[in-house]
Amino acid sequence: MSPSTVRRWLIEAVLKPWQHRSWIFLTDSDFRAKAARVLDLCARTWQGQPLGEDEYVISADERTSVQ
Repeated sequence: MSPSTVRRWLIEAVLKPWQHRSWIFLTDSDFRAKAARVLDLCARTWQGQPLGEDEYVISADERTSVQ
């Protein structure tokens, strides 16, 4: 697939990822701390301690329109 094909698809789909900077640059100054908490939970740890066998991590999306 050539770069010109990808460029044409993006133009036809009205997608312009190069115009959106929030996905390239962090806009939340506290992002690293928030991400670290989420990554720790994915690794089944909380505040440096492993989760117990009877503890669970539940993930829910706030965007109700996302199917």
